[in-house]
Amino acid sequence: MIEDIFSAESLEVVQLESISKTRSLVKNYHRLWMSIGLMIADLIGVFVPTVAISVIWANTHEKMDLSIYSSLLPFTLIFMIIYLFAGLYPAVGMHPANELKKLTLSTSIGFLILFSVTFWLRNAEWYSRATFGLSWVFSLVTVPLCRDLIRRLGIRLHVWGEPVAIIGSGKNGVEFFRFLSKNPRYGMNPIVLINGNIGQSNPSKLSRPSVLARTASLKNILSKVNTMIVVTNEIAPEYFSKIINGKFLQFHRVIMVPNLQMPSSLWISPMDFGGVLGLEIRQNLLKHDQQLFKRFLDIAIILVFLPFWLPIFMVCSLLVFLDTSKTIIYKQSRLGQKGNLITVYKFRTMVDHADEVLEEFLQEREHLRMEWSQTYKLKQDPRTTRVGRFLRKFSLDELPQLWNVLRGDMSLIGPRPIVNDEIRFYGSHFNLVNQVKPGLTGLWQVSGRNNVGYEDRVALDEYYVRNWSIWLDFYIFLRTAEAIIVGKGAY
Repeated sequence: MIEDIFSAESLEVVQLESISKTRSLVKNYHRLWMSIGLMIADLIGVFVPTVAISVIWANTHEKMDLSIYSSLLPFTLIFMIIYLFAGLYPAVGMHPANELKKLTLSTSIGFLILFSVTFWLRNAEWYSRATFGLSWVFSLVTVPLCRDLIRRLGIRLHVWGEPVAIIGSGKNGVEFFRFLSKNPRYGMNPIVLINGNIGQSNPSKLSRPSVLARTASLKNILSKVNTMIVVTNEIAPEYFSKIINGKFLQFHRVIMVPNLQMPSSLWISPMDFGGVLGLEIRQNLLKHDQQLFKRFLDIAIILVFLPFWLPIFMVCSLLVFLDTSKTIIYKQSRLGQKGNLITVYKFRTMVDHADEVLEEFLQEREHLRMEWSQTYKLKQDPRTTRVGRFLRKFSLDELPQLWNVLRGDMSLIGPRPIVNDEIRFYGSHFNLVNQVKPGLTGLWQVSGRNNVGYEDRVALDEYYVRNWSIWLDFYIFLRTAEAIIVGKGAY
């Protein structure tokens, strides 16, 4: 079969990695072991908080007998079965927000079944409802956390991910190859990029590519690759016909990727029109009911976590006052929803006469003036105070914007508020992004913050507006906590 597919004399095979590394990626791929690793992570994620809470509850309540919970331990395997049917093993190619959604629903179903088992055993009165409830809540966090840790360990040991072949080596094919290479979390390791335009030269080769001859070694490698990704607008009609007619049967999984310039959609809805495929591109956050629901969540989250926010706010306020002896809150005018001007609050992080200090600094450093004109950010900003640099590194300077959220000017998660001079960077995308409330955090912050260029930032904002869901917000919320702790990309 492979000889038939790669029989065209003009077929060009291009890849970034060497043959030896390609062999290593194929050899180290074990889908079963990836699934087992996730199963172990899930068991730990469910078992540890459940046992910990049960022990604490038993030690604080004399009437509770901890030994009765041992009869329920075998039923924890129910979680693995539910995760399996939800497609969470090994969850290769699954978007993090979609995985989070499935994990949350599956974990909730698992605890519901576990709670129902106690009634089936007719000893429900022996168990504490509080331990079930708290175990469920904490498992919603620990299970995704344990999965993330096992993935990171697998990536570091080069044993995570399945090898994939990509056909379509134009601009989109190259970009997709690089995207998967830089995002191993998706579990797809591109090992070969094939030019699918028969009879045409590769228009967009990778930097320092290696052209591999169609040798027995290459055929042997590809024979062990089960997944093929096809960039549909970069392959010849002859190839597309072969794919549709099942000529690539040695690939167990074939994924079609359309033009990467099309609007992306995480929660895309396929529609069947008498055998014709239609795709509904959603713009979730433009719907009024979705905005109302998001508003309700913003207020609820702030009030629930108020005991956590308030002490941090008071400590930061004291540090700013001791450092500057000035007003601790700084006000800025920014663009809000539909272009309305809003006043955004931040902790003061700059010295007096900051504009004059910046102008003098840039006059002496022309190369930094270009950086400022493009991003309105400087890695070594001369205006920031000692405490200000600390607050910015961990994004604590933006904590007062919780008041903006309560007022309704902003949302907890969304595109960051911008000034008029930044509109030019958004181009035609501004009209879409401008329809929603700016956020305290967003995809830009969890994707590298100031290390992300403006073009990518705009794309992330557009993606968020089109694909908003509570699961995407939950994912961003968890990633924001990680980004703040690490402090990467903040200045």
